[in-house]
Amino acid sequence: MYISSNPRIPIGDLLGFPKWRRVDSETAFSDCRKFEYSQVREAVADFIRAAELKPGDSVLVPAYICSAVIDPFQKLGIQVLFYPVEKTLAPDARAIRELLLKKPRAILIVHYFGFPAQAEAVIQECRAHGLWIIEDCAHTLPLLKKGIMGDVGDVTMYSLPKLLPIPDGAVVVVNNARLTWPHAPSKANRRLVLVNLVWQAANTLEVLIGVSLRTHLRQSRTSTKVITVLREPSTGNGQVRSYHRFRMSPVAQAIRRRMDLESIAKRRQQNYRWLLAAVKSIKGVTPIFGDLEPPSAPLGFPILVEHRDAVRSKLISAGVDPRPIWSGLPAQVPIEGFGDARYVAAHNIVLPVHQDLTPRALAHIVSALDRALAITN
Repeated sequence: MYISSNPRIPIGDLLGFPKWRRVDSETAFSDCRKFEYSQVREAVADFIRAAELKPGDSVLVPAYICSAVIDPFQKLGIQVLFYPVEKTLAPDARAIRELLLKKPRAILIVHYFGFPAQAEAVIQECRAHGLWIIEDCAHTLPLLKKGIMGDVGDVTMYSLPKLLPIPDGAVVVVNNARLTWPHAPSKANRRLVLVNLVWQAANTLEVLIGVSLRTHLRQSRTSTKVITVLREPSTGNGQVRSYHRFRMSPVAQAIRRRMDLESIAKRRQQNYRWLLAAVKSIKGVTPIFGDLEPPSAPLGFPILVEHRDAVRSKLISAGVDPRPIWSGLPAQVPIEGFGDARYVAAHNIVLPVHQDLTPRALAHIVSALDRALAITN
């Protein structure tokens, strides 16, 4: 058995046979203020332009973050000021208060793994200082939870391929009328779409045959770099272009239109709750969010374990694909003052909760985790 961290490509959708009854789950968002991109990083670059940030301006970003998020800021001359997060991934309000003295222009608030960021007081204080609020909802689906997720920022960004079997797609919702957003991009990133479709087709095949080659490829830095380069658009002279604006591809739109996002969210929530109850009997497992349950679609079931790499290796050998999310902090994060973020980066494993999982698969995940911890601890 092979249990992927991602759902399979819905072959019926590609052939035009709807697997789910379509439900327009995004009607809560105004069409005139909702924009679609190929990747979130392109939307971040457009935010910098819409908010009229200039080279030398600064933004607050959590230290526990993917390097791809900070890349557009740095390449467009915006200084990134990192703020600490706690082991629960809540922002450190005290540290942010001190950073406000440096007069940043914006703050990025991340709803990690689909859980609210516990940042109400931080957001209120940042607004009082005139900061733009960038709401990162990349770990959940675009299903508005009023006052919780999706409308607490001046702009909200979603990354659909993290939870859906589509080759590309980011949704940006502009909640602040003062932001004059650029027109939506019109060209698709065909190269990215092709590479990701091949990668996702391999995932689907691996699930069917019960063996995965990609889990081993991801262990190789060389393979990872090659795949990353293949996904980037390039100029005729071979140089990588930065932040060309691409639309969500027609393939991604066609698949998404046949999906009931509400049903997918409920299925992922059910799987999360099942794992939450099941791991209580396993010694050495600490759910990052304790007994809390996700209010919307969770990315996965994040836990903290000792000897993470050894546990992960045992899980892979048992046919379970767990992902350490951001297993290291960006190189630009200072050494001192970010102990909790570094601990989470070094100890987290994210168990699958996606919509394809069966009760048998969930039971296998728990059994494999129990055996892995018994061997490594």
